[in-house]
Amino acid sequence: MTTPSIRRANVVASDTNKTVTTKSNAINENDRTTGNTSPTITRTTTINGSVDRLSHIPRRGMTTTQTESVIETGFTSGLWSQILPGFFQGGTNSRDTVATARNPYAAAEITPAHFDLVVTAYAHARPVDWHVTELRVGFYDADIDNIPMDQLRLAVVTAHEAWKSGKRVLSRCAAGLNRSGIITALVLIREGFTASEAIEMIRDRRSPSALFNQEFVNWLLDLDVAEWRA
Repeated sequence: MTTPSIRRANVVASDTNKTVTTKSNAINENDRTTGNTSPTITRTTTINGSVDRLSHIPRRGMTTTQTESVIETGFTSGLWSQILPGFFQGGTNSRDTVATARNPYAAAEITPAHFDLVVTAYAHARPVDWHVTELRVGFYDADIDNIPMDQLRLAVVTAHEAWKSGKRVLSRCAAGLNRSGIITALVLIREGFTASEAIEMIRDRRSPSALFNQEFVNWLLDLDVAEWRA
């Protein structure tokens, strides 16, 4: 899998940055079933540099200049954000929880057109669609000691292996900030990034509010990275 050239150990940064600006018709998630589209938006992607901060999930078989799903969550980012090609971090739509009344036969929010593997750290999230692999390891956005480390490691290793094999992978929680953030950070650390680089990348590409749980951040910064790369 090809990843952008960014600052990290053993990676030579590109000498040039090329910016490509495209336009696409965004579909609000609330209008997905009706086909109503919102006004055309402009998205800018910097190649060999930082990617755009618009949350976008192009469906398979569609180019990035075609219809994309942009879902408002109350943050500047959408429901899902691409951290590196094929690897995403995000949250759960408020109507996609077990506490929300819904027809059990209604179309799933996450389908094979979106992802191959979803790692869910939010126990109240509804299951994903048929033919999408899901690994659920629900834990609280609270003290680090409350996280089952054996399950967290299984989630990180599984997500990393799937992503490196070419699968489209999503790490999700409720708001897509802390619990999904610690999983994403550990996947990036396993890939070879430092903890600081991983945190910086997540805040740049997901949201400046990502990983605001300082206990999670301190734990990541003090982490024995060799243990998580083994």
